[in-house]
Amino acid sequence: MMRSLSHFTRGCTLAITALTLTGCVSGGSTEFHRYTLAEVPSSSAPFPARHVLAVPGVRLSGMLAGNGIVMQVSDIELQAAQQNLWAGELGHQLTQRLQSSLQHALPATRIDSQPGDGMTLTVDVEQFQGRFDGQAVASGQYRVTNANGDVRIQDRFQHTVPLAEDGYPALVRALSTAWSRSSDQIAERIVALQGAPSSSNPSSAEAATEAVPQ
Repeated sequence: MMRSLSHFTRGCTLAITALTLTGCVSGGSTEFHRYTLAEVPSSSAPFPARHVLAVPGVRLSGMLAGNGIVMQVSDIELQAAQQNLWAGELGHQLTQRLQSSLQHALPATRIDSQPGDGMTLTVDVEQFQGRFDGQAVASGQYRVTNANGDVRIQDRFQHTVPLAEDGYPALVRALSTAWSRSSDQIAERIVALQGAPSSSNPSSAEAATEAVPQ
């Protein structure tokens, strides 16, 4: 049976055990735990670059921009942990791992950090958190534009991964997997776009662009 995230805080405040995400304080001291996302596989030797893709910083919604690992404790409530924190800025970690994943999946594409003469990928992360039903969830939307600003891809991603066990380490591992799957989804769309006919053909350009699902 899938374990609940409420187990994180068993033994803390009895009245709100399932909602207490700040951790227990014992003996007047506070212990902080800091986490990084799992590393992605290193890229193989690069092929001669035939494409250029700019991947500027991933943008985070609301409280995701803070240091505390975010937990969705009910269908309507979010809380950020005060003692279980990201070791570095979450947006920077997500950006680095996305860039590495794309470089691994697109060996003939040069991945840059700043927009230039090629395509640009922008990513907005709306959810990156643990959930009260024992799932880690990563969701948001992404867009790929060409050098003229024309939208070539616009789509959403959402991936959930069950926690293997209780605790923040398991949550961070599950979130890492959810982000890896999100990166793979984005890479697959870009691979398909790069293999599509030239956008000089209006019908092919239209086929390469997908609207955000309603």
